[in-house]
Amino acid sequence: MKLQSTIIPIFRLKPGREKSAHRRHPWVFSGAVESEADANQPGQTIRVESSSGKFLGYAAWSPKSQIRLRFWSFNERDRIDENFFYSRLQKAFSYR
Repeated sequence: MKLQSTIIPIFRLKPGREKSAHRRHPWVFSGAVESEADANQPGQTIRVESSSGKFLGYAAWSPKSQIRLRFWSFNERDRIDENFFYSRLQKAFSYR
């Protein structure tokens, strides 16, 4: 399963709607999204940017949900792939 290709669709938020992402809130509602690029599969990883083009995070896209984007990461250096999820699961298991 390939989770992130080299070309990631970019979604931009409406002006002023990036505040919750700056506070690391994990959701973006449909009304906050200004433009939805050429995403073609639910769950696809999306690059989320402010209205001015500043990176906000990587998120999963849910085209039919009011919660349109669910953030995976707020770190631009992260690569959203199998290793990303494996390390997240390992970390979660270590807390149990």
